[in-house]
Amino acid sequence: MYGAMQQQQQQAPPPAAPVAPSPAPQPAPQPAPTPQPRPSPAPAPRLAPVPENVPRAAPIPAAAAPSPSPAGGYDFSPDAERADLQRTLSQTREYAHKMKEALMQRDTEVIEATKKAEEATTREEATSTKVRELEEQLRSQVGKYEELRRDVESIKRGGAAADSGAALGAVVPYGDDGSAGDLYQTYREEAEALRKANSMLREQNHHLRSEGAGGEAGGGRHGGRRLLHKKARMHGDPDEIRQLRARLSELEGENSRLHQKVGDQERLLQDYEATVAQTMPGNSGGMFLGGGYDVPYSKPADPMQQLKSLMGEAYLVKMALKKKANPGNEYVIESLDNWIMASHKLKKVCTF
Repeated sequence: MYGAMQQQQQQAPPPAAPVAPSPAPQPAPQPAPTPQPRPSPAPAPRLAPVPENVPRAAPIPAAAAPSPSPAGGYDFSPDAERADLQRTLSQTREYAHKMKEALMQRDTEVIEATKKAEEATTREEATSTKVRELEEQLRSQVGKYEELRRDVESIKRGGAAADSGAALGAVVPYGDDGSAGDLYQTYREEAEALRKANSMLREQNHHLRSEGAGGEAGGGRHGGRRLLHKKARMHGDPDEIRQLRARLSELEGENSRLHQKVGDQERLLQDYEATVAQTMPGNSGGMFLGGGYDVPYSKPADPMQQLKSLMGEAYLVKMALKKKANPGNEYVIESLDNWIMASHKLKKVCTF
């Protein structure tokens, strides 16, 4: 047996020597990569600034994470997901409600501001309309007076000609039966009549005051009422007290009317005297429509002073036309009266 094993070892080939591995081929060197510039992020879009009066609401909540399970992990069961969705929905509804309230508040403020602006615009338009109406009335009155003045000037120019002397004599007093002195004397008589009327009104007013005071010294304005109270304490007759009160009310009303009338007459007299002093310097008679005594027409810078001067001249023209009784002058006199009354109303409106 041992000899059989040696024979098998001799017949087996010797083991092969180990072969050394051949070196792997080295790759060619690659060039170093060039660094590329990093792209800059795009600028964020600009948003409109939020108004200060709008309350800042909380941001929209993100989706809630799944609820952790009691074992330490997250519960992805349908019930947990349903609860998370309901919680997210309630938060979204609350946010939407806050935004709706903020928008409603802003709309209310915008409506109020718009209403105030419209009211201010309406008041400004009304004021501008009233000012324009007053200016138009003033220009209209001045235009009407200019037309009347041109008519009078045309009559004067016609009277200077020989062929129309008779026609002018029929309209304006001049020549043999009229002169500047007579015209000025008429104005003085008119002023004297106004003074006498004012004196009579003052006397009547003083008489009414004395009657209301009951003859008491220093009764004054309320003397009548003190006398009435004294009689009521002494006698106490109700009928007599009622009669005295009615009489006292009548006297006080008449006194107020006379006060107002005296004031109006005094203002008219002052305007008349100022007009005569402006248009007729001295005693020679300034504005004489017969020619030879004309005053250069000048326009004051103040519109109210200009209107007052025009009213005075219109009054003088009316008095000159009334001096000569002629049926043809009635239309011109009526037009002058209407213009003077309208000018008085316009002056009161512009003054007060």
